[in-house]
Amino acid sequence: MSRRCADCCRDLPESSYYFVSKTSGKLRGQCKDCMRQRKLEQRDPDWTPSCSRCGSRLSVRAGSGRRLCEECFAQTYDTAHPRVNGAHRIKLKPCSLCGGRKERFERGKVCRACRPWLRFASSLRQFGLTPAEYMSIFDAQGGRCYVCGAPPGAIRLSIDHDHSISEMRRSIRGLLCNECNYSRLPRFQDDVGMLQRAVSYLVHPPAQSALADIRHPEAPAPPPPEGVVFFPEIQAGADPQSERSVATASDGHHVASRPGEPPVGSQRRPGARGTSTRSTGRTSGARRREQAGEGDA
Repeated sequence: MSRRCADCCRDLPESSYYFVSKTSGKLRGQCKDCMRQRKLEQRDPDWTPSCSRCGSRLSVRAGSGRRLCEECFAQTYDTAHPRVNGAHRIKLKPCSLCGGRKERFERGKVCRACRPWLRFASSLRQFGLTPAEYMSIFDAQGGRCYVCGAPPGAIRLSIDHDHSISEMRRSIRGLLCNECNYSRLPRFQDDVGMLQRAVSYLVHPPAQSALADIRHPEAPAPPPPEGVVFFPEIQAGADPQSERSVATASDGHHVASRPGEPPVGSQRRPGARGTSTRSTGRTSGARRREQAGEGDA
């Protein structure tokens, strides 16, 4: 089985590498040739090691162990708050929402100030916003929905964005309530011309101007627009009641055709009595005996 050397990038068999520990069977990352070359370089008094992270040469020759330059060391360890025994603390990652510093005793991805935003964290990360930027937009709108002006209740204002822009941060348009964001604006399909016509329709209703221009209201009715049918035509001399019965029957519903037939939806049988009195147990027993042929002659 072969592996690639970390220095010369050659694929060599495992026999070309030294063991880190024969007990564990772990091999070094450099091949034997590169290790010999490194040992020869270290014999030079002016030799200095390189940073194990960025690869730059260090200014002084340090001892054994993991060597980091000053920039990589400051990015990795917390130099301002060392341990009591002098050991270095690994620097904590910044808050995932605001990018601020977290306290050592706090757990999780956010700092203490951003904990109230945990339920809204996924939306903020999706659009690349911080809580401070969200509040800036919220204050610029007066703390209300920009369309209807309703203040936020138990549910926060949603982040509205333009779906035609791929970059999420550039696509943000404002904060809207759920009704405006998911129901009102989508009905207009983000069409500005349609919204302008709707505003003009509400401000200047066309029906009032059309009615005001009519000068002869007693004129005969004009024909309907071409292709528009308001009511089906009824032949002259036909009974409207029979026409309605035929239309209803063509729709698949049951229509009464005989006087004795029950109306539509009724469960009564023809000729059945419509009494609401309950029969006694004696009458019911006599009926059962009569049916079984045990009645009195």
